[in-house]
Amino acid sequence: MHIGLLGHRRDQAGLTLDDLTAAPLTPESWLVDPRRPALAIGPVAEHPLPGITVLARFGDTGVLRRADTIDTAALNPLTIRYRTFWEDQRVKTAIELQRPEQGPLPTLELCLYQGSTPINRFVLAPDQHRTRTQYLGVDLLPGTLSGQGYINTGDYPVFAAAGAAPTGDLRLTLRLLLGGTSVDERQLATFTRTADGQITQLVPGSGELIYLRHDPIAVPLRELTLDYGDALRLSGWNAPSQAAPGAALPVDLRWQAQRPIERALFPELLLLDPAGRVVAGDLAAPQDGFYPTWRWRVGEPVAERRTLQLPPDLAPGVYWLSLRVHDFAAQTLLGSAAADAAGQVQLGPLVVQ
Repeated sequence: MHIGLLGHRRDQAGLTLDDLTAAPLTPESWLVDPRRPALAIGPVAEHPLPGITVLARFGDTGVLRRADTIDTAALNPLTIRYRTFWEDQRVKTAIELQRPEQGPLPTLELCLYQGSTPINRFVLAPDQHRTRTQYLGVDLLPGTLSGQGYINTGDYPVFAAAGAAPTGDLRLTLRLLLGGTSVDERQLATFTRTADGQITQLVPGSGELIYLRHDPIAVPLRELTLDYGDALRLSGWNAPSQAAPGAALPVDLRWQAQRPIERALFPELLLLDPAGRVVAGDLAAPQDGFYPTWRWRVGEPVAERRTLQLPPDLAPGVYWLSLRVHDFAAQTLLGSAAADAAGQVQLGPLVVQ
């Protein structure tokens, strides 16, 4: 059950009507939309997103409160709404980019797969200088699996036919790429293509995703291969080598799923003093929970930026950035050959001046 009436005033009747007639609002969208009431009834995750407090729980549903102090501008969200449907004898995808704050825009890539084999791809690059809502889309032509696209009203790309136009079950996905690295992926539709090039059994999808934007990584990541069991790999990272007490330390990480991951994993960054004691930490699902590991495609590179807040009274010296990964559902830490007895892997030193 979805209820959108809590806390609304009469002058918010339009929002209330949207709540009752549109697809259920996601926790991510409610969190970043200040027009919505601070209270809501919705699904309760095992570890709610930062800024959400669970006031009461009834099975998988609960009464949620959004923090009054949440800084939406600091989150800098990009809301992307997508819809796939059948019209004019083709599979159409319509995408809407809502951009309330300034920030980098990802490239949108529609990917057509048969199983895990890519069949064709359609790349849409939004206008980086446009601050208004943007409208993008692709029409998939069943006969050749080619595409006709649009980007607002100024660009109409044409995409070549697939090298091979297979029959059978196919699926269409939407990927967000920033600097060539995936930051999210969603399934748009599944369908069957017959031998005469017809589409049957179309299951279209619609929804929205929230991407928390950050500045593109300015320097190359430090390459490494750090495996956590057979599930997760850290393939690159970067952080400043020096910082001052009280500073907010940005740490860039690049992950890969080695196999399908069925639940959310929670990486934790730690800063250790020379004696091995934890003096600062940051624990969260990737992208603050906005792109959980159970949605990752095997082998795709997934980038995220963490911010490690250093204590203002941190003494000068050499500290160590460390990393460990929690599987709270299994109540364990993911193992790694490079980890110490506490499950921590050292990434590199940080000089505090």
